[in-house]
Amino acid sequence: MGLTVAVTGPTGEIGIPAVDALEASPEVERVVGMARRSFDPASYGWVKTEYRRGDILVPDNPQPLTEAVPTRGSDEHYYSQQKAECEELLTQATAGADLGVYVLRPCIVAGPQATALADAMPWRQVADRLPAMVRTALARVPGIRTVVPDPGNELQLVHHDDVATAIAAAALGRGEPGAYNLAAEGTVTFGDVASCLGARPVPVPRTAAVLASNVVARLPWVPATAEWIHVARTPVLMDTTRAKALLGWTPQHTSAETLASMAETLRLR
Repeated sequence: MGLTVAVTGPTGEIGIPAVDALEASPEVERVVGMARRSFDPASYGWVKTEYRRGDILVPDNPQPLTEAVPTRGSDEHYYSQQKAECEELLTQATAGADLGVYVLRPCIVAGPQATALADAMPWRQVADRLPAMVRTALARVPGIRTVVPDPGNELQLVHHDDVATAIAAAALGRGEPGAYNLAAEGTVTFGDVASCLGARPVPVPRTAAVLASNVVARLPWVPATAEWIHVARTPVLMDTTRAKALLGWTPQHTSAETLASMAETLRLR
């Protein structure tokens, strides 16, 4: 039996020629390529290589996340910590009660009526504080855009109307009580978000995002909105199979469509 070789980062500058060499070796029977983003081995002409999605920096969190994974907030991000604590309090408060408890876990909610994601972006906060005359003058100068580092992490979004549909389904007792992940089909990158919100994304190594996140984590009195930088450190993608199968939930907007609709609303303001 030939060798099975695991390769992390098979689509990188070193990874591609490494897999090419392994594919050409008669001693190698199988190559398992693990990457943070999806890829098609056949597009590289690889016939021995299989794709596995994962991230070596978060080996204890499966991707995508299912409802079975224990909730745990991050001390570095108030919002996730708050939600995890609220869910724990709900569990304690309803223990032994004759209640059908539904817990909905949406990813980042966006859309024309949900612009918190855009409002949290630092370059938008700075722009909003500028005098109206300055903002108008800058808007008339072509090519001026804030440069934003982009580690390329994928994000899921979910449209507020799709979240509302899930809430209605839970209120009507569809499916069974329990936790349900909510996310739209497809993903967008942090660079996509930056571009749609008027910035110019510049690709950087993911280690740069981790470093920035660690620096922010050590700063005293960090504004709550600044803590959203931790989202860029690690992609967190959800499995929504349970919501679709038991709640009968089908999102009507993709992540890309949700982002575009939010950006268009902001543009027209």
